[in-house]
Amino acid sequence: MKNLLYKIFWIIIILIFIWFIIKIFVGVSFNIPSESMLPTLMPGDKVFVNKTIYGPRFYNVFKKEITHQDIYQMSGFGNVERGDVFVFNALQRDYYWGELSFYKNKYFIKRCMAIAGDTLQIIDCRYYINGKKMTGVFDEGQRVLAEIINDPIRRDSSFVSINAFPYNCGWTLKDFGPLYIPKSGDTIEINQNTMSLYGAIIRWELSQDIVEKNNQYFVNDTLLTYHVFDNDCYFMAGDFAANSNDSRFWGLVPKDFIVGKATTIWYSSAEQSGRVGEKL
Repeated sequence: MKNLLYKIFWIIIILIFIWFIIKIFVGVSFNIPSESMLPTLMPGDKVFVNKTIYGPRFYNVFKKEITHQDIYQMSGFGNVERGDVFVFNALQRDYYWGELSFYKNKYFIKRCMAIAGDTLQIIDCRYYINGKKMTGVFDEGQRVLAEIINDPIRRDSSFVSINAFPYNCGWTLKDFGPLYIPKSGDTIEINQNTMSLYGAIIRWELSQDIVEKNNQYFVNDTLLTYHVFDNDCYFMAGDFAANSNDSRFWGLVPKDFIVGKATTIWYSSAEQSGRVGEKL
C-alpha cells in the first residue's frame, strides 16, 4: 500500500511538472471576456494561445512592478503578422506620454492591425496600412461604428467616446493618424510630437523618469535628444470597433507585453455549430 501511494505521489508530481512546462513554454488557454472581438470570438469562448510562435517570455511574477529590464524573451518559430490575433498583458498609459503600466494578472486579446514598420491611418473608421485599405472580418464592426459616429443622436445614446490617442492632436476614432509603428532598431528624434506619440514606450524601455523642461526632455539631468527602440511595436484593435478598448485609446503595444498567438477555438458555449476547432 505504501509503495502504491508513493508511486501515485510521484505520478502527480510529474504531471504537475509537465503541466507547468507546457504552460510556461508551449501555451495556455484564454477565456474570451467581452464582445470586443465579435464576430470572430464570442464571450465565453476558450482559445488556445501558442507561445512557441513568437517565443516564450519570462519575468519574475513575484515582483510588484515589472519593467522592460525584467523581461526575457526566447526566439520563436515565427513573427507577428498583420491580422494575427494574440493575447497580451493589459497596459495602461498615463495621459499623454506618462508611465506605461504592465498588468501581470490582466490580459487583452485583440487583432494586430499594423506591425512594426507600418504606417497606420483611420479614415471614416476604416483602417489603412501603408496607404492601402484593410478588409476582413472586422469590416462590419467598422461600418457599425461609422454609422454611430455619423449620427449624433445614436452616438450620444451609445456613449461612444470619439476622442482617440494621443488626445492632444485632434485624432478621433473616425479619423486617426497617420501613425508610424516603430520597429526594433528605429531611431527617433525626441521632441514634443514624438514624445506625444511614443513617450510612454520610450519611458517603458528606459525604465526611468523623464522630466520635461522648456520643451526639452531629461533623464537624470541628461538631455534626451534621440531614442533607439528596443521593442517592435504593434497596433491592436478589436474586430467589433464600436465596443473595443484598444490601441485607438491607449496607443501601441510593445513586444514585451505579448503572451502568445491565439490559434484555435477549443470550446464555445454558443449555439452556432462548427466553431470548436476553428482556426484564427
